[in-house]
Amino acid sequence: MAVDKNSVWRLNGAEGLQDDIYRVIEIIPHLDCIILFQLTDTGHLQRPVAKMLSTFTKWSRSGIAGLIEWKAPYFLLEAEEDIPPKSRTKRDKNFDLINELASDIEFLFAYATSKRMLGLAEYAKRKGVDRKKISRLLNTYWRLGQTKNAFLPAYANSGGSGGERLAMNGALGAPRTSRTLGVERAPKYVLNTKDKQNIRKALNKHYLKVNGKSLKESYKQYLRQYHAEEIKLADACKRAPIVPSLRQFSYWRNRLISEDTIIRKRSTERDYLLKKRSVIGLRYPQN
Repeated sequence: MAVDKNSVWRLNGAEGLQDDIYRVIEIIPHLDCIILFQLTDTGHLQRPVAKMLSTFTKWSRSGIAGLIEWKAPYFLLEAEEDIPPKSRTKRDKNFDLINELASDIEFLFAYATSKRMLGLAEYAKRKGVDRKKISRLLNTYWRLGQTKNAFLPAYANSGGSGGERLAMNGALGAPRTSRTLGVERAPKYVLNTKDKQNIRKALNKHYLKVNGKSLKESYKQYLRQYHAEEIKLADACKRAPIVPSLRQFSYWRNRLISEDTIIRKRSTERDYLLKKRSVIGLRYPQN
């Protein structure tokens, strides 16, 4: 079974790790390394842990590691236009504080393998904030799916770091509103497990290949294959079709398919290897 970045796994009996749920926050193939983050919120700051990728692959084959579907809290799915400006500003400010570190493979490797990280304190000082604040933000980011929406204020009142939520009498989140008076927009579509499976199939068929279709064109093909009847009915009734939006299609592409997989599938072997030739150095002081 393939192991993808940002996928979530339940581990039972894995040597050196507690039995719990873990997110894959990075994969470093040329170091035979996978970096995991424990998702249970203990109330204490946690560090990611590094394991051999080959060992983790054996765990997945033997059943020690099992891939599971992680249910995102509702606020992570908010459309950009539905987020209040004040919340968006706070989110972006916190994301900017950690984005440089969270996207730095060298830092992730050092942070997961070193007992102390002098480089983290130096980074926090450069940003003008406390080191613990950077650590807390990183914990939130990794726990909530490595998306900047993890920093929306709704997190404090979400009732948990993830899990299944049922839509009661309609869609989760704020209702759609029309930008133009007198133009009725379709209700927000609530995706189920089958919808997500169909999105993955459409991406594999049209998008995840060398010289594949653009995301927008792949979305159109997805609608033609899986929502043709609803589109025909809506057209006959002179109303907007109730189907997943391009924004939802794009969101689930990023949730279902890792960035590394997207690059690998849409690149020739030569181009992919050229993009992956970087070697980790020692920019982050350790002790």
